[in-house]
Amino acid sequence: MLEMFYEMPEDKLGIMVGMLAIVMGCLTGMTAIVASQWRKFRRDELEIALKQDLVNQGRTPEEIRTIIEATAEKDYWSLQHAKACRE
Repeated sequence: MLEMFYEMPEDKLGIMVGMLAIVMGCLTGMTAIVASQWRKFRRDELEIALKQDLVNQGRTPEEIRTIIEATAEKDYWSLQHAKACRE
């Protein structure tokens, strides 16, 4: 299989390497997007299961909100939103 690369003119080899780099970059980007969305989906799924467990335990909505807020992932945008809601 490597003979194909040895016999290929240099201009075509450069084009192939460039195309391979572009394809690998696109695949890496798509993999990152899919992984990020899967993580968000899984996080939401676990949060829903937690809420259902708390409801089944007979917790009040205020207790559930307190627990969810204590365990919630804190990122920049959610902190800014919470700050804006308090003002």
